Amino acid sequence: MVCERLTPLVNTAYSYALGALSALWLSEDLPPVNPTATLLEHTLLTQGFMSPSQAVSLVAGNCKIVILRGQFWATHSSVAVGLKAEQWGVNRETVRCLRKHEGLQVIKKVYKRRPVGVSTATPTRAAYPNHVWSYDFVHDETTDGRRLKCLTVLDEYTREGLTIHCARSITAGDVVHVLQRLCAQRGAPVYLKSDNGPEFIAQRVTTWLHVQHVDTHCIDPGSPWQNGHNESFNGVFRDGCLNRWLFTSVHEARRIITNWLKEYNDERPHGALAGLTPQAFAAQCSYSSLERAA
Repeated sequence: MVCERLTPLVNTAYSYALGALSALWLSEDLPPVNPTATLLEHTLLTQGFMSPSQAVSLVAGNCKIVILRGQFWATHSSVAVGLKAEQWGVNRETVRCLRKHEGLQVIKKVYKRRPVGVSTATPTRAAYPNHVWSYDFVHDETTDGRRLKCLTVLDEYTREGLTIHCARSITAGDVVHVLQRLCAQRGAPVYLKSDNGPEFIAQRVTTWLHVQHVDTHCIDPGSPWQNGHNESFNGVFRDGCLNRWLFTSVHEARRIITNWLKEYNDERPHGALAGLTPQAFAAQCSYSSLERAA
C-alpha cells in the first residue's frame, strides 16, 4: 500500500516508525504486530491528516498511539481522544472512516429481538368453565442434573389444573398433542392465554388453534402478571410439589406430579372459590348449568 504522493521525508518517517514499532514489540517479547493495524498510520499520512513534522515526532519515539490503534477492542472515541491528547489533528469521524477503511472498525453488538405472538382476541376475564384456559412452562431437574420441563394448563374460571405434562423437552408438536387430548376430554376453550414462548407462538400451534376456532391472547413481553392465574398456580405447584420431592427419573416425576395434581383439584380448598376445591366448584357449575337448561 505504497502511495506515490508521499514525499521522501514522509516515506522515511513512515518506514522508521514501523521499524521502531516492531523493535518495541520484539523487545517486550510480544506477538508480531498485525500488518493491517499499522496501515492506519500510512493512511493518515497519505490522506493529508498528518504533516511530515508530525510524522517526524512519531519517529522520535511516540509509538503509543500506533499501538492503541492496533487494538481491535478500542472504540473510535477512545482512539480519537488518544490522538487529540498527542496533538494529532483528527476527530472521531475521521478515525471511524480510517479504521473502517483499514478493517479496524469496532463491531457493535447486535441485540436480537425475540418474536412476539399474535393475539386474535383482547384480554377477557373467565366467565364460565372452558371460557379461558392458560398455559405455561415450569422447569426443574432430576437428581442427575438433567432438565425437567413441565407444561401446566389451567382453567381460569374453575381454577382446575387440567394437566401437567412432564418431559425432558417439550416441542410445539407436544403442545398440540396435549391440547388435542384435553379438547377431546373437555371440549375446546374459547380463549387460550400464554406468554410469547417459542412453543406457544409456533406456526404449528397457532394453525391448530385456528382450525379449532380457539382465540389466543399472548401477554406483553416481560409482563407475567398478565397471566396471573397460571403464574399463581405454578407457584403453588413449585412450593407444594417440585420443592418437596427429588425426582430420579421422568417416570417417577410424572407419577408424583399426577398424584399432586389430583390432590390439588380434589382436596385443596381454594380461597378464590369460597373455600371450595376446584373440582367441587366445577361440579357446582355443572349442576347450575343443568338447572338453567331445565
